[in-house]
Amino acid sequence: NNLPNTANNNSASKRGGFSFGGGKQPREGGSRMVAEIIGAIKEKWGTLKELEAEISSLEESFLKEEQLIETFVGGEGERSDIVTLNVSGTIMATQRATLQVIEDSVLAQQFDNTKWTEQSNRP
Repeated sequence: NNLPNTANNNSASKRGGFSFGGGKQPREGGSRMVAEIIGAIKEKWGTLKELEAEISSLEESFLKEEQLIETFVGGEGERSDIVTLNVSGTIMATQRATLQVIEDSVLAQQFDNTKWTEQSNRP
């Protein structure tokens, strides 16, 4: 057994260390330990608050991204406005609103509300 016999060794108490033999811990050493624990807890609490703020920021960012995607994909009501095009043998799908972005274009005129309604009423 290489451990010192701390029950009879008062040098640990004199240095402000711990005594394993049932001796009382000096008040000064205990206060220092409590202060270190409180400091560590405060540091961890600060880190936790920073991480919580980062998570909130990411959640907000993801919600904005979801809204942006929903704008392009369209909600349930806009699914009927999906246009399928055959472009030189390649099938592409887009929203009618995308084809109408440039109001004076041929595509915008072809898919305007009056012609779109006529096309959708055809058998």
